[in-house]
Amino acid sequence: MRASRSPSRWPALGGTVTALASWEWIFWLNVPIGLMVLPLLFRKVPETHGARAPLDLPGLILVTCAALGLIWALVRAAGVGWTATEVVGGLAVGALLLIVFLGWERHTPHPMVPVAFFQSRGFATGNIAALLHSAVILDVVFWMAQFLQTGLGYNPIEAGLRLLPWTGTMPLIAPLAGALADRYGNRIVRVSGLLLQAAGMLWLALIAAPGTGYTQIVGPLILSGIGASAVFPAVQNTVLSAVRNNALGQAAGVHSKVREFGGMLGIAILGAAFANAGGYANPDVFTNGFTAALTVATVSPSAHSSPSPARAATPDHDTHPQPTQQPPLRKNQPPEGVATIIKRRPQGHFRHRVCVRDAGRMPASAFRSQRHLRRPPR
Repeated sequence: MRASRSPSRWPALGGTVTALASWEWIFWLNVPIGLMVLPLLFRKVPETHGARAPLDLPGLILVTCAALGLIWALVRAAGVGWTATEVVGGLAVGALLLIVFLGWERHTPHPMVPVAFFQSRGFATGNIAALLHSAVILDVVFWMAQFLQTGLGYNPIEAGLRLLPWTGTMPLIAPLAGALADRYGNRIVRVSGLLLQAAGMLWLALIAAPGTGYTQIVGPLILSGIGASAVFPAVQNTVLSAVRNNALGQAAGVHSKVREFGGMLGIAILGAAFANAGGYANPDVFTNGFTAALTVATVSPSAHSSPSPARAATPDHDTHPQPTQQPPLRKNQPPEGVATIIKRRPQGHFRHRVCVRDAGRMPASAFRSQRHLRRPPR
């Protein structure tokens, strides 16, 4: 949860940098931060090593070229149109290479992305939620900042500060959402967060106008921020709890790339909605495009939050892929995730408690306990 604290301050900091210098200086902010964090990483974070496997070079080339084709097409679609040759060709080539990549990963002995991951419903639905959530939230931040400046007339610093009721919910809600996900399940927190996010955006789309006062949009900003902040930990827990501990690195890498691709997808889709309905000619025209983009952004999370009734009672982690071979257990060695505690009771009996907790399939607060008493050996 510590990593989620910093994004809440970026809009205000970005507005300050843009007003005092220029927007290009934003890219230099990570340089001093990285230099300060590196010594702490070497000192405080222990080094870990996964299973040694050869580099999947064909898979790396295939997925890189597929991503290049898809992202190129999505970025260029807003400028040249969805029917342009480079857009259609980029989408076709990218999709074809992605299919070839999945086929290669299915048969290679050392896959970069084990296809077995996607056989887990938790892993698949979690990444779909991450894709849609990133497509919406990462791009609505941009359009909201533009609306505050172009539609309501605030300068960059004022616009960044007025976004804090939205982005400032992250350090408050994300830890609470993580605890609720452990207790009640990731799915209910994830769906509730997506619905709150969609409700806040729809509320904002209905009241957005050039003369709208800031006090009128604080409510939908807070509501949408609460929903977005709840989705982050629930989605991450859903994805990472669907794989074993020795595959967390691969699962986290896939999840990160899905979120980045979702951001690019949102730029293309919301940008097209804005361009079809509005522009930058005047505040009224801009507000029309902004409302259209928010309406499209409302549809994506609400669509994912309405699963089919047939699967409503099925947990997210109903399958448990095993991408790599587990080492055999030694004699008298308990399986991974099983802790055995033996305590002596005053009456001379032993209390033997076995707490079964499989970190790969169960939340932190969900475990089963079995107790029985037995005579100590003579």
